[in-house]
Amino acid sequence: MARRVYFSAAHKLYNSNLTLEQNIALYGSQAATNGLGHNYILEAHLEGPQNEDSGMILPLAQLDGWLKEVVAGLDHRFLNYDVPYFKDRVPTAENLAAYCYQFLCELVLASGAPSIRLAKIRLYETEDHFVDCGIQLTPEI
Repeated sequence: MARRVYFSAAHKLYNSNLTLEQNIALYGSQAATNGLGHNYILEAHLEGPQNEDSGMILPLAQLDGWLKEVVAGLDHRFLNYDVPYFKDRVPTAENLAAYCYQFLCELVLASGAPSIRLAKIRLYETEDHFVDCGIQLTPEI
């Protein structure tokens, strides 16, 4: 089962331990002084047994509520300044995906549904740049 939610946020990719020139070499235009905005897409992929009565793993309204809770503190925010998690982390797509995965995992665990598992999240920063966080995929031998 998978579901999407959309949010917009700005960020500046800048490591204060590096010089401006090093940041620009590392992050390019995303090290822009005034920041850069993205329209993100967050997908959550859940696994678990299908409920015989409902025919679903989980009611969509419950998953939607969790996703809205995850993005509520991110939507229309400047990640570097408005989200405490990023006060000491560069808000790369990878770090943002890890934040969303951790937050959503905590919600799933707190739900008391031990058979439901967050398999992964996928965070799209742009149409052609996304990050998966969660399960480790191993190649078949």
